[in-house]
Amino acid sequence: MRQPYQRERGGPEPLVVILMVIGLLLALPAVLLALLIHRLPRRITGRRSFWLAIAAVDVLGIALYALSANHPLHVLQGQLLALCIEIVREGKLNTWNMLTLWVDIRPIWLDSLLLAPAIALFAHLRSSQPVEERLLAPQRERSAVLRAASRRAQRKIARRPLPDQVRNTLVIGLPLLGDLKEWIIKGLFILPTPELSKHGIVLGASGSGKSETLLRIAVGAARVLCWQVIYIDGKGDEDAAIRFVAAMRSAGVQTLKMFPAEAYHGWVGSKEALLSRLLAVEEYSDAHYRAVAENLLRLALNAPGPAVKRSADLLARLNLTNELLLGLYAGYPEEEAYLAYLAKKDPLGVYNRYAALFGKLQGKLDGIWSYDAVDAAYISLDGLALSGIVSGLGRYFVEDFANYAGQRKPKQRRILFIFDDLGAIDADLANMFERVRSRGVSVFVSGQSDHSIAYKGFLHNANRIRSAATTIILHASNHPENMIVAAGTECVVEESSGVAGEEVTGYGTVRVRDVPKVDPNAVRELPVGEAYVIAHGRAHRVRVAPVQVDAAFLAVAEAYINQAAWEGQPGQARPAALPASTPATGTTSGPDQDLSVQTASLPEERSGDDQDEDILS
Repeated sequence: MRQPYQRERGGPEPLVVILMVIGLLLALPAVLLALLIHRLPRRITGRRSFWLAIAAVDVLGIALYALSANHPLHVLQGQLLALCIEIVREGKLNTWNMLTLWVDIRPIWLDSLLLAPAIALFAHLRSSQPVEERLLAPQRERSAVLRAASRRAQRKIARRPLPDQVRNTLVIGLPLLGDLKEWIIKGLFILPTPELSKHGIVLGASGSGKSETLLRIAVGAARVLCWQVIYIDGKGDEDAAIRFVAAMRSAGVQTLKMFPAEAYHGWVGSKEALLSRLLAVEEYSDAHYRAVAENLLRLALNAPGPAVKRSADLLARLNLTNELLLGLYAGYPEEEAYLAYLAKKDPLGVYNRYAALFGKLQGKLDGIWSYDAVDAAYISLDGLALSGIVSGLGRYFVEDFANYAGQRKPKQRRILFIFDDLGAIDADLANMFERVRSRGVSVFVSGQSDHSIAYKGFLHNANRIRSAATTIILHASNHPENMIVAAGTECVVEESSGVAGEEVTGYGTVRVRDVPKVDPNAVRELPVGEAYVIAHGRAHRVRVAPVQVDAAFLAVAEAYINQAAWEGQPGQARPAALPASTPATGTTSGPDQDLSVQTASLPEERSGDDQDEDILS
């Protein structure tokens, strides 16, 4: 009876003890480290890059373990043999010396740490993935790829500015992901000239990078294609004006003007064109008063005698109390009777409207330059400086450009017309979008949403612009749904799995569904400077390269604008920061050259019979 009792006191069989102890001793460090890795926060272990790094460490650890000069395999065999002998001896004697065992175990544990990443990676691969993670894995991987591509593009642009052109085509930026493969040349995303020759829309929230994209297109059109560039800024941003002037100077533009720093010559064109322009400025709530204003303006513009060349000339004729217009129509009984009737009923109704307009402008429409005489122009419509008349003034410049494009410009001349932030100015560009391309004009407009480009809030106007535009550049936007439709859809396979608690039941469904190529949530999350370029039912995500302008050009541009503004307002002191010898205007191919502009003479007025029919009327 004592023998069984002695076996019970002695524990399990020595062989079993030996195998258990050896297994535990060899695996314990790696198991503990693997558990530690899996206990890391999910934001770390949920990343694919984390396990790729673990795999790299694993390969390195195995290589070091196998190739280490200090621990060749025969040394390990000796260590294991010594440990086994010691365990057997201690087991037989039933006397365990932990210090002696530690001396034998310590080198094995240190070596086993190199294999710990392999055990952790193996456990991760063998572990069952939660249903949520498995179903969302493709989307998360796509987002990770986009983030990585975005960071690479940002670093690349920061290291070295992109060229303005490749193969005589202007460069927009760096491609990230999409299916507009034909728009990629030598790793650069371009805007093909045939596409630029059509129309485009740039949309995005405030501060998303719309203006920089438009500036990139404008500078490329001027530098690469030698097009005339007309840029209307609905925000009236002074810094944007300085960057435009500096960028155009660096692009080699010869004749450059800007409003309101330099007064515009607003009296070019036929008398009918002037009438249309003047009527566009004011809005009439009643058709009767509009008809009265139209009749009086027509009589003032078509009156016998010298043509109207200044706002003062027009106001003098609209003032029926001085009988100037009545005197010009002496001998014309019908016109005399009509004017005599108006002079008695409401002699100053129309005059008051235009007197208030021209009074605020202070001669800004009586200058010497117009669209006809420039290579590039920047028109700043500052709602603060021109409060109350900024929308009317915007419509005035749009009407004048329509007349210029339809009748006055040389047919061979190509023009890029840009209206930045159309939503700030209540102007209708739908007609121009639909009809000027045949005259060699490309129109690009921007806004914060598709609603902002709708004239008077009527969405059918925005739909007309969207339908006429072939290129859509979509920056970060809160409501992109109406615009991403132009990118089309793609077929995706959707999988659903049945779940009971945390376990997958094994039952599920699979279906094919059409989804938008551009995810609206991806548009909302776009960082500043990135956009989706949509054309012909395809889309590509692009990192737009900012326009690089030297500080010297910026300083020259700021001085030029300050000087022009000072000369346009006599009686004011010269700006202290501006050298007295700086000319008012200039052409330059470098920041140190003279700023004197080669101002082309205005074209001679042609009679209505000599002009082509206005395609925009």
